[in-house]
Amino acid sequence: MSFKLVAQVFDIKVGNPLRKMVLIKLADQANDDGACWPSYESIAKSCEIVRRSVITHIKWLEVNNFLWIERRYNPEAQKNYSNIYHLTLDKGVIPSAADAPPTPSAVDAPPSAADAPLGSAADAPPSAADAPKPINEPITKPIKETIRDLGVAETVEKTLTAKEIKKIERTETINLLFSKWLELSGQRITASDKRLKHINARLNDGFTVEQITEAMTFVATDDWHISEGHNTIEIAIRSTEQIEAKLIKAAAVKVKQSKPANSKRTTSDPLAVNDTWGVSSTPMTDEQKAGWFRDTAATNDDDDLPAMFTANSQGVIDL
Repeated sequence: MSFKLVAQVFDIKVGNPLRKMVLIKLADQANDDGACWPSYESIAKSCEIVRRSVITHIKWLEVNNFLWIERRYNPEAQKNYSNIYHLTLDKGVIPSAADAPPTPSAVDAPPSAADAPLGSAADAPPSAADAPKPINEPITKPIKETIRDLGVAETVEKTLTAKEIKKIERTETINLLFSKWLELSGQRITASDKRLKHINARLNDGFTVEQITEAMTFVATDDWHISEGHNTIEIAIRSTEQIEAKLIKAAAVKVKQSKPANSKRTTSDPLAVNDTWGVSSTPMTDEQKAGWFRDTAATNDDDDLPAMFTANSQGVIDL
């Protein structure tokens, strides 16, 4: 730590309070030769700003000759090491006096009673020299986005592209579907990269959110999957074939569930071979029924007919 450099930095104007904090951090870690090599992350943590801001401020300090950077790279290991920063505070470009607020002068001071001449001159309106002077300080642009790092907010300008917006929306959809699985299954599992990639892959395959939800619902609630321990999100959506199979089975379950439980025959006719015989728009007559059994008896043995049916010599069915 160089107390001399730290004290010198406090007297330097760099036009930005965060930039000043970065410069103080470098001076605090510098040796007597003004050299230090902290990482971007270390500087960001000490100054309570984001890493990108540290890089931006150090670049400004380098351009304005407050320091120069010795960039270290190991070609054999193909690895970058922390830069060495050499502070050159005496060579730094300090903002000109025109950019700083004007200091009060004797001209700017209000006239005192002792300075006022006798008569009505003291009551005269102030002259142009007595008017307030404008302050020529830079104006900060409106905030477009706030980035929070280590609990401290810093404003930066950023405009999202259509691609970035689409990526954010896709991420929200993936997280929504994973949360839906947790709700359906009641499981406590982590949102691992593999599981989230399964969901993203099925969205890329063209499956809708509703279809993926339906497949997950089937696997999470089906008795067989639960009893066999196959009620996992991987079983539901790990491949295109897997999710298609689950959707088909889920549709079959819906059809089965749509039929009323304990359904009864809709006809009381003992000769009806199905539930709708006798209630159609053109029910069979007795002669048509007898003819059907006569034709059947001609091609089958009597033993093949139901025991309740016998035919007399005229071919009429006796019950």
